[in-house]
Amino acid sequence: MNYHGFHSNGVSIITGNLNDLAQLPDLDYIVKEETELNKLPKFSIINPSGSIRFYRIGGFELRDIGYPGFYSVSKRSVVTVTICEVRLGLIFQEQLPYTGVSVFGSHVFPFLNLLEEYGSYKAYQQSLEVSKLKEENEELRYQLEQALLSSRI
Repeated sequence: MNYHGFHSNGVSIITGNLNDLAQLPDLDYIVKEETELNKLPKFSIINPSGSIRFYRIGGFELRDIGYPGFYSVSKRSVVTVTICEVRLGLIFQEQLPYTGVSVFGSHVFPFLNLLEEYGSYKAYQQSLEVSKLKEENEELRYQLEQALLSSRI
């Protein structure tokens, strides 16, 4: 078992002894890394005494981060995170790219910040749908222009 202490600037300290990190007052968060029978790491954010804690950014809490998995369509490793929209008590899961313990700073926390910018998970989902519809609209516009050009020839 390893413990990773992270400072707010992204610098991390790795140790096999939680007490080493518990004495550092300026850590932003501590991640416990356990490797289970399946040989895949399981990460948990903990407090200095070793109890699991939820990490909160604005109105969103990271509740759990699952085991890494392989997403066959994109041929990339992903991890499923469980997040709670505290105001509504809404719990949802999202798949994010898996990058080892750095997944917190590189994907999980930026995603929580993005959700906070949108204000709700529903607004985030709607923005994805709007982006998708815009792309489809542009593609259809391009196809129409191509069809009009070819009909003039």
